[in-house]
Amino acid sequence: MKKLGLLVAIMTTVAFAACGGGSGSGGGGGDTTETALEGLSACQTVASEGVICGTAYAPDGQTPIVGAEVSLMAASAMVANLKGLSTDDLGALTADSTQCLTDDTGAFACAGIADSGSQDFQIVGGGFTINFSADIILGNITEIAGTDTTATGGSGTYKYAVVLGSWDSIEDVLGRVLQCGTITDGALEIGTECENIEIIGGYGTNPNTALTEALGIDEGTYPTLNEFLTSENSLTAMQTFRGIFFNCGLSEALVEDATAQANLQAYVSGGGNFYASDYAYLYVENNWPEAIDWYGDDAGDNARDGEMNPAQSVNVDDAGLLAWLRAEELIAEDASTFNVNFNLGSWVVMNDTADGTNEIITADSLPNGPADVPIAGRSTLPITVDFSSGSGCVFYTSYHNEPADEVGTDEVQSRVLEYLLLNQFGNCE
Repeated sequence: MKKLGLLVAIMTTVAFAACGGGSGSGGGGGDTTETALEGLSACQTVASEGVICGTAYAPDGQTPIVGAEVSLMAASAMVANLKGLSTDDLGALTADSTQCLTDDTGAFACAGIADSGSQDFQIVGGGFTINFSADIILGNITEIAGTDTTATGGSGTYKYAVVLGSWDSIEDVLGRVLQCGTITDGALEIGTECENIEIIGGYGTNPNTALTEALGIDEGTYPTLNEFLTSENSLTAMQTFRGIFFNCGLSEALVEDATAQANLQAYVSGGGNFYASDYAYLYVENNWPEAIDWYGDDAGDNARDGEMNPAQSVNVDDAGLLAWLRAEELIAEDASTFNVNFNLGSWVVMNDTADGTNEIITADSLPNGPADVPIAGRSTLPITVDFSSGSGCVFYTSYHNEPADEVGTDEVQSRVLEYLLLNQFGNCE
């Protein structure tokens, strides 16, 4: 069992809704009382108390759900809301809160269960609700199988909008993690996506009509980027999504459009989360110009000076991501780097970041790229970053998803994106 961060419990009484047992999503209703349990820093026995240990997973069964609340349900009481770690920057996870959260690897260890026998538990996080049952023996540990703590595909409450591009396919990453639509060789088949994913592309038939209806455009069609960003009801429609994704290689026609800028900035400021990759950097630069210093000058699109490198070494600077990579043995226990496949002839280079911009992944040097980076005063250059704007977050990465036939060869690269999009994206404080 993986070691957890510090867990602290405080006695509280609040109202919640009771839920039944069994794995999967759903639950019942009714007034309940919460009694917080003793938190554990590792999976270990506690005298005269029941302990449960396990790991919460997204529907793909491998991406952990970080910061998920773990609760024990009873007929008239909700017991065991432990909340632990404060080891990284993931949202509002604090050591003195009163709920039980999974750690950076999705693991949990909950003690203080007072009754033996079959008990019903609930995990809530990442837009998912997972219910499961376990047989408790006081003074013993009950380890919960991963099959019981894996969310059901297509069951999440979060919705995401993806603008298609020529060189990135973040919809594939979302499709794999959420198990949303038909996934073939790691790629999402456009037109099969579930209601958690809306495609912005301007072609074909849209299986999810809610967005097009909200925008007031032809029902059943995929909206164009222009319709999505500049329609009369654009902002209202955008605000229905937890995240909006701009793939590398999308249209740059609206980079300086005043309406598009106002809507995108208002969406993020109001609590939305925005992702852009590689060539889509102009939408970050023109809306949040102070957050990142791009390579070259600001006179034009001249930051695309990185060169093809199938094995670019990068550093993991985020503590949570690093802990998970080591726990999954995707990198060695004492390692803090992995290789990224920059498979395009050019890619966007960042020089530096402003105070308040988090550097998640960096590189020491670019063997295939401009010789004058890292710039003076820096020992590394940013590769993947995020920052807050108002109540929302902006996430930018120079490296991104690779074609489906390369998913297997670039497993760590793909797994890192899956982890970040579920757990870091939208948690930029």
